[in-house]
Amino acid sequence: MSTAQTIRPVAEPSEDALRTVLAALAGTLEPAPPPIDSTLDAIRSPLLRRAFRLCGCRDQAEDLVQSTFERLLSRRTTLTGIGRLESYAQRVLHSIFVDERRTSGRAREVLVANIPELSIPVPDDDGESTVLQRLAELPTRQKIALWLRFGQDLSVEETATRMGCTASSVTSQTSRGLRALRTAIAG
Repeated sequence: MSTAQTIRPVAEPSEDALRTVLAALAGTLEPAPPPIDSTLDAIRSPLLRRAFRLCGCRDQAEDLVQSTFERLLSRRTTLTGIGRLESYAQRVLHSIFVDERRTSGRAREVLVANIPELSIPVPDDDGESTVLQRLAELPTRQKIALWLRFGQDLSVEETATRMGCTASSVTSQTSRGLRALRTAIAG
């Protein structure tokens, strides 16, 4: 007895289906990115804080964050993971800020003989305003060291590079500045 097998015609798979299968076999198939709304919500607060530190005005900070989100959304396909997105967003925010200052700042730039002291905006909150007032009273190098270390979240080495001094000098300036702030606030 012989058994005859019946061969049924099978529909041809589409080119997209073949590409997907081949990509999965090759290990190049990337998972779907997380929803962009939740990702942007997660990085909004850190970006807003950094933008406020850069420009000192809440309205300008919100505009800066909005411009950053616009640029991020235009390049969404190249970003994966919230950690990478947040660091990229910080760089975008900084470059947009610098670009705006570079183009709009030329007309407002005024040359002066003496450089004025660094002024820090004083918010309405009593605790924070006290710290900022005391910070403004510190010597310039201590003020810069504290601002770069804690305001800009830079490491000791990065701060030393920006200040043009050694890491030990940054450490001592930071220590002296913190000690002076504690003493001024406590007493």
